[in-house]
Amino acid sequence: TKLTIEVRDGDADVVIFGVSSGRIGAVPRVAPVELAGFPFPLSIHSPAPPHPEAWAIPPQAGTQAPITIRGGHFVYADGSRARFWGINLLNAACYPSHEMADALATQLAANGFNLVRLHHFDSERAGGVNPERKSAADPLFLDDGLDRFDYLVSRLEAAGIYILLETATSRTFTAADGVNDPGPLVPSGHKVLPTFAPTWRKAYFDWATAWLGRTNRYTGKAYAKDPGVAMVELTNENSLMLLWLTGGLERLPEVHRAELDRQWNEFVR
Repeated sequence: TKLTIEVRDGDADVVIFGVSSGRIGAVPRVAPVELAGFPFPLSIHSPAPPHPEAWAIPPQAGTQAPITIRGGHFVYADGSRARFWGINLLNAACYPSHEMADALATQLAANGFNLVRLHHFDSERAGGVNPERKSAADPLFLDDGLDRFDYLVSRLEAAGIYILLETATSRTFTAADGVNDPGPLVPSGHKVLPTFAPTWRKAYFDWATAWLGRTNRYTGKAYAKDPGVAMVELTNENSLMLLWLTGGLERLPEVHRAELDRQWNEFVR
């Protein structure tokens, strides 16, 4: 497979490169456009060819201070412009073995990446969330999964790679989380119901507090205060409108539809 990265906005602060397993679909262009690209091999086993000088990213340790915003751009602690050349790790890739984490950190840094987005880390199939949780007394996380996740983050940060940390993407709430009517008709409930359902909103914030408030056993820092975490994605594709357009609102359990109707009518009045 051959891939050419084309940067359409030379002033962008963040470029994230995601490749899923399987075929890469071609997107037709509306009109021909002249773009300056550079080759990028789909392999972490060898360094990429040199990047164009404009995209050279100096290594920055994520331990000096949090990334801040100044004049509409990300900046480092010393005030210099921060730019990110990022990549997704998806599902189980967020929980590699220690040996694989070492190799990933080394090779991603060698390829010039300085940001990793840990995506769908909260899927029950990924390896970190406890899929057997039946009550509030049961642990939220699998200890072995947390160990691998924390180790990966520590190795990435040690290689000068920042983290884009998600809050909830695939998280499925159950009665053990204190939500009302979490039945099978609730589609990825956290994406919709926390916008208006009180018990679901509380469950979402409790989950975010538990996840972001954890201390990484390898860095000794809470994720919410780790300067190596450049960004936090608070929500992922949350949309009442999308659910409405696809008929999902009508398929919600009656208790949730009634609550949404009540709030909507109160708002209209």
